[in-house]
Amino acid sequence: MNATKERKMDAVTFDTLDAEWQRVKDTLQGTDLGLRMRRATSWIECAAKADDDDARFIFYWIAFNAAYGRRDRKPGEVTEREVFAEYFGNVLGLDTDDAVHDAIWERFAGPVRMSNPWIDWGPPRFPVVD
Repeated sequence: MNATKERKMDAVTFDTLDAEWQRVKDTLQGTDLGLRMRRATSWIECAAKADDDDARFIFYWIAFNAAYGRRDRKPGEVTEREVFAEYFGNVLGLDTDDAVHDAIWERFAGPVRMSNPWIDWGPPRFPVVD
């Protein structure tokens, strides 16, 4: 992490996430977002309880897909990539201190990016989709 932007990246536990979900779930009752968050939180709970890395990975992947998936779109209206880009753009738009960017390009650079001495990946900036 850059010395100028040194900060501790706190891990979010399932209990913290669940407490926040309990706080807001009534306001999202009956909405597409509420359904997506309920499903995502449920899968994150499965991941938190899993005892092996493969199961955790799968449960987190399902949770992520539950969070960004949209039921209100018609087939062929937009691609899955466009839905993902919109969701991730919204997340990045809320990330005012670059925590997501830093996690991807500094903390998890190895698993996220290929190690290739012939390509200078540099820390790209993700586009924010309106």
